[in-house]
Amino acid sequence: MKANLRIRTFTMGLIVVISLFAVPLTSQVRKTDRDRRRTPTVYAVEKIGPAVVSINTQQLVRRRSTFSDMFDLGDSERRSRGGRYQNYSLGSGVIIDPKGYVITNDHVVQRADRITVSLADGRELPASLIGSDIQNDIAILKVHTDKPLPAARLGRSNDLLLGETAIAVGNPFGLGGSVTSGIVSAINRTVNFRNKKKFKDFIQTSAVINPGNSGGPLINTNGEVIGINVAIHSRGPGIGFAIPVSRVREVVYNVLDPRITKKAMLGIDIDHRKEGSGAVIRAVDVRGPASRSGLAAGDKIITVNNQPIEDWIDFQTTVQDLRIGENIQLEFLKNGKRRQTSLTLLATPPSPAEKAIFALSGFEFKDVPKEQQALLGDLRGVIVTAVPKDSKAAQFGIHVGDIVYHLAQNSVINKDRAFRILAKFSRRTSLPIHLFRPSEKAHYGGDLPLNH
Repeated sequence: MKANLRIRTFTMGLIVVISLFAVPLTSQVRKTDRDRRRTPTVYAVEKIGPAVVSINTQQLVRRRSTFSDMFDLGDSERRSRGGRYQNYSLGSGVIIDPKGYVITNDHVVQRADRITVSLADGRELPASLIGSDIQNDIAILKVHTDKPLPAARLGRSNDLLLGETAIAVGNPFGLGGSVTSGIVSAINRTVNFRNKKKFKDFIQTSAVINPGNSGGPLINTNGEVIGINVAIHSRGPGIGFAIPVSRVREVVYNVLDPRITKKAMLGIDIDHRKEGSGAVIRAVDVRGPASRSGLAAGDKIITVNNQPIEDWIDFQTTVQDLRIGENIQLEFLKNGKRRQTSLTLLATPPSPAEKAIFALSGFEFKDVPKEQQALLGDLRGVIVTAVPKDSKAAQFGIHVGDIVYHLAQNSVINKDRAFRILAKFSRRTSLPIHLFRPSEKAHYGGDLPLNH
């Protein structure tokens, strides 16, 4: 009995010892297996995933009427002006700056009155249109948030390799966080839409691009954005197209131009072709405040108001929030040596294109200031800043301070959208217009005669 007891005790002890060694061994095997399955594609998706967003737009349905004379629309029109919001489109986008700047397709947001961005972590945040390029079908949004957001890195499209892995990330059919992979099938592809030559340098990919993928990123195995998904061939899957990131860079640079910002003149031309910590100055406008502050081509700006500047996009998005008359502190490198300077931002002179639009409409306008926008609630538009006495707009009855929110039956969200609408319908003799006069708390409408 004693011998048997010893054997059983020894056997149980052996089992315990083996078990103790088996647990970490199994865990190690599982870990190795998981690492083995983390391919370059998986790595790239994990890297880009938090920066990919879903974009939901809504359009405000209003009563459409044409008015021969200016008249008060009263409470009934105020109620119908609010109308009701209808879901209009669902697309994708990618965050390119922690401050909340998002790239998407222009056709995803071009008719939107409201824009909502859904983040990868489930948060839904309101966004506004900063600017867009219709010809290149690219729009830039700003998500309204006080916290930094995960951002993707823009790659290069001038070193693409035919046959290299291409990964499309987005929200096809509203299914968030979807991934398809393929290869770069062709570059510099000319694509015709409705028998009209539209683009000459699309990236063609075999990664499947479905409705809802529009505006989402096409990435390489480094997790870098190499294009913005835009379309799929009508004759079948496996032939998708993306806007090359080189063109995306140009549009971002032009929309967020630091030489003349949307609110104030800085007078600096940043070299968006150079990467690295800081923003390299390519040229300085002699008429701007930067020239008088000792800045010159080749200098690298490394801080703005004591905030580090990571790259050219970081600099451009930072100056977007600057205001006329604001004094800012810059730290920069000149010939490798740190220097500091301060400058005061000047009012932006209107461009020739802006002057032409102002002359056409008969009044000048700008984006509604943030503090005033808060009082207007859901109403989006532009505020009238000047009305020449001899203009048709003055005779029509438009006043300084009016909020124009509808032109030619199109919603006016901001200054950029107003310019686009007026340019599109510039050959007409008049345009239907709706506006709100805060001083009277009244809405007005009519056919605005254009100056030709």
